[in-house]
Amino acid sequence: MARSDFDLAIVRVLPHTALPNGYPFLEIEPYEAISEGDEIATCGYPLGNFLFEQIGTITSSFTRGSISSIIPSQGIPQEHLKMFQLNLTATYGNSGGPVFSVRTGRALGVLQGGIVDRQRKILPGLSRAEPVYPIVNSNDINLIKSAPPGQLPPTDEIKKAWGVPS
Repeated sequence: MARSDFDLAIVRVLPHTALPNGYPFLEIEPYEAISEGDEIATCGYPLGNFLFEQIGTITSSFTRGSISSIIPSQGIPQEHLKMFQLNLTATYGNSGGPVFSVRTGRALGVLQGGIVDRQRKILPGLSRAEPVYPIVNSNDINLIKSAPPGQLPPTDEIKKAWGVPS
């Protein structure tokens, strides 16, 4: 089940005996608690194998920064939120990592990558993140959970949930 209006996905993972209490997860930061200047962090694997060749290990790397801009502007209704501009250095391998509040540990976005200049070179200290709210506040999660394990919801239910004419 896929939508083309988000760069995020919802995946239903079936229970596994190795994790009898369920899978680990990050809680979501309430949208109302976010403001420009908030201290945030991300976790990822910057430069992947290239970093391994230089320092001999590949471990997750935590990077701290702040929300420099809420796009299109702070205080807008959540449904109009497009992106977070971050004062945070990110590079190849950081993309896809969670962006979370340092204060609470709750996620608010997913790192998409750095901001590039006109020559397509990553500008140090600036990056962008896609907000998680369009996915977590949609009915998509409940729709997927309502389907029997290993099956997708009926096509007509998906179309109705997404506002697609039958």
